[in-house]
Amino acid sequence: MQAANLIGHAVLTEGKTLTLGTNGAVGGVSLASAADSVKVTVMDSFGNTVQTVDLGKLDAGTSNFVWDGKDSKGNAMATTETYTFKVEATASGKDVTATTLHAQEVNAVTLNSDGMKLELSDGTKVSYDKVKQIL
Repeated sequence: MQAANLIGHAVLTEGKTLTLGTNGAVGGVSLASAADSVKVTVMDSFGNTVQTVDLGKLDAGTSNFVWDGKDSKGNAMATTETYTFKVEATASGKDVTATTLHAQEVNAVTLNSDGMKLELSDGTKVSYDKVKQIL
């Protein structure tokens, strides 16, 4: 069961939360096609924009990013707060389909009649095939 090697490692799966630690927060985006402009908007628990991260031009597929944990004025944000993010991607002025990916640590791996599941640090369980990237 090679998936057991994932315990203690972070993975990207579909989601829009950012877990802020002392070194920032990692998130990801999966693009349906290449984009010449990709922007991540980080929001606090009230939906207020905290920071916008410009990822620039990205190829189709999965990419990760790091938010430094600071607001647009350079102030450090609280690690106890819950943050979410959204992604806006365009190519030649047209929207590109972007799926948000959040990073969670794998706490356990189980195998049952539903197949292999990963128990993540936020308490959710996802199928192994839902992992977009191992960090």
